[in-house]
Amino acid sequence: SMLYEPDKVDYHVYAHAKDMDEMPFFEPTQELDFIRNLQGGHFSVLQLPTQIADIKRWQIFAHNSQTDRIDSFNIERSQDGWFNIRGSALTANSGSNFSESALQLDGVDDYINLGEFSPGENFTIEMWVNPRDKSEEAPLEVIPNQMLLSKTNSEGEDIFSFGYYADFLGLNFRGKQLPTTAAQQENVSQAIADWHHLAITVEHHHADNISQITTYHNGVKAWSEELPDMVMGDISGYGWQLGRKFNGKKGSDYFDGSLDEVRIWNRRLSEEEIQANFNHRLVGNELGLLIYYRFDEGIGINLYDQTDNAIDATIGGMNPGLETWIASAAPLGESRGISRTSFGFKHRTIESGLSALLYFQQEDVITGNDSTLKPTKQDARVMLAVATKSEDDQHNHIAVLDFALTKNGKLAQILDNIPLEKIKEQLPANLLEIFPEGVEGEDVNLINVTTNLERETIPRLESELAKLLAEHQTVKEKIRANERETKNRQRRQVQLERQQANSTVGATFYSGLKFQGESFRFTQGYNGGVNGLSIGRGSLEIDSGVRVTLYAPGGIIHPYTESRKRLWGTSSSPPPYNRIVVNLQALVNELNQVNRRLNQLAAQLRELEAQRLSLEVQIMSKGTELEMKRGQLGEIRKLLTNEKSLPMPLIHLDPMGMSVFGGLLQFAETKDNPQLFESATGKIALYFRGMEDEFLATYYNTHTSRGQLQLNPQLLLIARAPGTQLGSTRITISDGSGADTCTVQLQSVPSMGVAVRISELEEEKAELFLQREQLNERISQRSVELFTGSFFQGESLSLTTGYQGAIDTQFIGKIQSIRLEQGVKVMLYEGEEFTDTAIPYLQSQRHLGETSVPVPTYRSVKVELTADAMTEKAMVIERQIAQIYAELNRLQLRITEIWADVPRNGEQFALVLNGQATEEEYNYTDNVESNRAAYNIQHGSFFVKVINSVPNGIVKNTQANGEQLQNSDSSLSWIADPPGNTIAFINRTDEQTGIYRKIWV
Repeated sequence: SMLYEPDKVDYHVYAHAKDMDEMPFFEPTQELDFIRNLQGGHFSVLQLPTQIADIKRWQIFAHNSQTDRIDSFNIERSQDGWFNIRGSALTANSGSNFSESALQLDGVDDYINLGEFSPGENFTIEMWVNPRDKSEEAPLEVIPNQMLLSKTNSEGEDIFSFGYYADFLGLNFRGKQLPTTAAQQENVSQAIADWHHLAITVEHHHADNISQITTYHNGVKAWSEELPDMVMGDISGYGWQLGRKFNGKKGSDYFDGSLDEVRIWNRRLSEEEIQANFNHRLVGNELGLLIYYRFDEGIGINLYDQTDNAIDATIGGMNPGLETWIASAAPLGESRGISRTSFGFKHRTIESGLSALLYFQQEDVITGNDSTLKPTKQDARVMLAVATKSEDDQHNHIAVLDFALTKNGKLAQILDNIPLEKIKEQLPANLLEIFPEGVEGEDVNLINVTTNLERETIPRLESELAKLLAEHQTVKEKIRANERETKNRQRRQVQLERQQANSTVGATFYSGLKFQGESFRFTQGYNGGVNGLSIGRGSLEIDSGVRVTLYAPGGIIHPYTESRKRLWGTSSSPPPYNRIVVNLQALVNELNQVNRRLNQLAAQLRELEAQRLSLEVQIMSKGTELEMKRGQLGEIRKLLTNEKSLPMPLIHLDPMGMSVFGGLLQFAETKDNPQLFESATGKIALYFRGMEDEFLATYYNTHTSRGQLQLNPQLLLIARAPGTQLGSTRITISDGSGADTCTVQLQSVPSMGVAVRISELEEEKAELFLQREQLNERISQRSVELFTGSFFQGESLSLTTGYQGAIDTQFIGKIQSIRLEQGVKVMLYEGEEFTDTAIPYLQSQRHLGETSVPVPTYRSVKVELTADAMTEKAMVIERQIAQIYAELNRLQLRITEIWADVPRNGEQFALVLNGQATEEEYNYTDNVESNRAAYNIQHGSFFVKVINSVPNGIVKNTQANGEQLQNSDSSLSWIADPPGNTIAFINRTDEQTGIYRKIWV
């Protein structure tokens, strides 16, 4: 291809490769240079079949690390197994139905902002345009200019403005109007209300300082001129605009028509290159391709650059969420060699490698001699899986796409920015019976709830219950010990009280040691002399609880509470005791101690009893909760034994009617690359690593069945493709313009999941509206004050933002100082009609003029906002509201088809709706309205195929909906089908033992 560098495919031979037996061999290798920005091995390669047995195509998915998008390459496989980047005529699609959607501009205020970029001195601009048909309107006296692409400097002057000037295709380049001759101006009229390709090339020759400028119409040169001293040069100013001219303050020369396939190159393309490529799509990494907009988004306010430069554009002027995307009829075909599509997921980033799988749908067909229905391989499709993440996600979730495959071995076309619907398990209707306390969280599904119950809730409750039981046992043991000690103390208390009441207790003195010899007894209460006894050399026997105190002259005191076998030592003489006191103080002290301890034990017992009662209440509550959770787990396990089916939504139908299904698997959280495999049961197995290193699996049911609706005895409607959700389609047949024709209307209804998302978005929108209202109120209260004296003194005039008008007469010629709030700019004019040059003030001024220069006589004023944190926040809120409107518009969009003047003859009725009628038999363009922008209605109804059983029957008026389906569509869904009762595979090291274990759960 002329647009590729020679080294797009490099051949190498590696001599150090070894086979499984370690035997060396030569391994020829191709390096695909057109696959770029690849990191971490994030790619997947398949070989796809075509309708020609000997020809196959390579399909490569690669994560582009620079754009964070997935590049999808499709290349013909050469006969030697390599890559035929030029392609062959056998698999080329020379048709013109590869243009999907286009953007319609209204000619009033619609435009596209490309931002700032420099195409260089030599460049080429290409685009497909379709000016609106104005033939039925009254002719204008002055034909307006309509700009296709423009760039102005900071003064609002033309740097480059390419478009329709009056009724010819022209250019204003640095103030120079081209073409310069009337003959050249008779080239391409904007009155051509049809799709046509326009191109302009600029090449600067430094040798003679001349630039050659050439325009092309449908690949044919329209006019060419050479101009001296004409280069792009400094292009600083306002961003490039598609569909208008912008001078920094307002737009003008708006284009009224449709745009598609815009390409900007930083080199001049030759006439041969333009002719070779203008009517088919490009790859996106061709030599010198700077910007490439395919306009295949179909929704939203963004255009995504298909090159690695990622110079995305923003749509402006249209009501948020009401951008006019239409089905494009630009005659674009697919390239023979390399075809490339670059797509991303809306608000999500790519977080893993890619896994892709070729598989075949299975559909029941009548086979064999017994004419029974048996599953048979049908359409080939490609599944793609990758881990993705949004700003709000804590973990990665797997995104999956399921592409239809054409007979030429190419995938169905896809949106550039894919909005993914969440695929999650719908909780059962008896959820409140299973969870009477309710279930929190947006993304609840039974598998996650089961995992949480098994691994967190129930083990936590069991641990808490075990701890409570242990505490309860400890308290009970303390209570028993308390009770035993209390009984012992009480017995001792009785003994002591009895002793205290007994008057005979006391002490006995003996004259000899060891309680021998002459004795004399003193009972309790005695306090007197020694009665002539020689006390000190003998022994003393004291009854329990008795205290004996011996007194001698000189303050010598000896107390005794226990019996003594010897009162005094042998080496010295005892004191001359002269008084004895015998009482029960020791008994009293012990009795007091016993009483205090009994009081302590009683208090402790009351506290322990309270703890015991509290613990028993907690144990009962925790036990009840544990049993409830175990019951919930049992109920969920019963639910999980029944096969759950989570359908995959249809997200796109391309112009050829090829489908793409897809969604975000909310139950599939992973931190690694997912893997797709075909299983022996005919299902697709998706294996992925869970967040706790589990080995997890889910399965995709490839067995298809199509919904059928018997509209009346002669007409059977069959879903066009599995998963088209015929069950949510309303069909109405009513009167046509004549007796032999009818009007057919088909309309879809949003699913339950979509309805929930719409409700969420409405709440977000209401919150943003409130924030905007509060912020705008604060902004509108900003003001400027004009003073008749310097330094903000004298009389003052206060004006709020947005004011523009005359200044009060008492202030004319007297304004000496200005005080501005932050974010406010004031423009003062000497004239009354804002015609004179304005004097802008961006900050407060204590004195407007010098002493020798009088202050101008200002007569009118404008108070405007300048960019600051508050106004920028307001702009952010506006963008967020626009994004919500865009998503709401997409979700609330009921795909509608209205077929006018369809023949009531049953056979002709079926031909028309199936897209099989000729142009002479039925005018699809004029008679059919569809709001499915990227779908070509000439392929038939988006919803159904019609089977007519009565050839000459007449179709009557009727109304039906998908609830009357004979056969529901249960195909293309995710199911839980593990081997046995396997839910997860745990692969980890035990923290306590250090043993590496693998356990099936």
